[in-house]
Amino acid sequence: MKQKLEQIKNQLIDHNRIVMTIILILCVAITISIAMSANKKDNKENTVEVTAESVESAEAAVPQLALEQDAYPVLNQLFEQYFTARADGDMDTVISLNPAIGSSDTARLFFEKISSYIESYNQIEVYTKPGPVENSYVAYVKYYLKLNDRDELVPGMESYYVCMTEDGSYTIVDRGESDAAVEDYIEQITHQDDVIELNNKVAAEYNELLASNDELRQALVEMDSVVSGQVGTELADLNNETEEAAVSGDEASAEENSESDTAETPAETVVQRVKATTTVNIRSSDSENADKIGKAQSGDEFDVIESKANGWIGISFEGGEGFIKGEYLEVVSETTVTADTDTNTDTDTTDDQNMTTNGYVTAKTTVNIRTAESETAEKAGVVYQGEKLELITKQADGWCKIKYNGKVAYVKSEFVE
Repeated sequence: MKQKLEQIKNQLIDHNRIVMTIILILCVAITISIAMSANKKDNKENTVEVTAESVESAEAAVPQLALEQDAYPVLNQLFEQYFTARADGDMDTVISLNPAIGSSDTARLFFEKISSYIESYNQIEVYTKPGPVENSYVAYVKYYLKLNDRDELVPGMESYYVCMTEDGSYTIVDRGESDAAVEDYIEQITHQDDVIELNNKVAAEYNELLASNDELRQALVEMDSVVSGQVGTELADLNNETEEAAVSGDEASAEENSESDTAETPAETVVQRVKATTTVNIRSSDSENADKIGKAQSGDEFDVIESKANGWIGISFEGGEGFIKGEYLEVVSETTVTADTDTNTDTDTTDDQNMTTNGYVTAKTTVNIRTAESETAEKAGVVYQGEKLELITKQADGWCKIKYNGKVAYVKSEFVE
């Protein structure tokens, strides 16, 4: 964990280009405009696009202009607002002025946690040099940091790249998203003599303060440890929540897909066809004492409707159901029939005023009867191979309009003859 936290601090320092590297926690807490490379999100709002096309050339000479102190009131106002928000823990304002912080969980959490130790940033001075494009600046912001419950003012300095937005205001630009030519330009500016001199001046003042104040140094070390631990813990929690959400989403998606597959998969029924192995009576129910409704000759074939536990077989017989003892039958074929999925509709199934029939059609296989000419219409019943249906009319849409149980119903034309 300690090694991981050191990596986090190193990332912050590297990306933020702190000119005067304040020891330990201040190196991390006093972060510049650049978001971390870790956990970076797309955040295009309030950003300024700087491309190679907007920079004349990486080879162009970087102007040797002197640092200007507090030369642009609009920039002083920007950084006064920015550092005040940082001290107050006002992350909405911090992110609005430096959007890159909002695109990094690491940076955002660090600023949130460190603000509880900071009372204020004081004596803010803004040193600038012209940036690589029009209305842009490389800014070095010097200040004195006051911690809660301590009297010392700790010197510090941070570097920023700022550009004018379309509305004329200025914003801190993520150097990590800038073109290589822009980055090279800023690096050359940072290594100019007057910038190095300013950096050395602040560094010397800082080192002198810590050398003479061991209690302050220890307080900074302790603050570093506490804040780093808090950030590390919350980052781990965020990662766990993200993973759990992803797993939950996958499970929900899988369940939804499963339900969808179940709903969309038509029910399948295996229809057996049997034949009589000898001459045998056909009964009205599954009993030898039931009424005899017909007789099957050896070789006669029937579709099976049901198989009873007592050994009797219900068969399709003359538009209804008859029964033969299973010992006198043998299976000649099995056909898998896909039944249309039942769907409730508002189709009227009451008696039709014009139910004049035009003969009969016979089912060529087991098929559903529908209340409307649609495979998703409500199922009115089922007919089996060989059953006759009273035909009203054959329609051009591939359905037959029939009279079924005294009402108008429909069957697919391809399943009748």
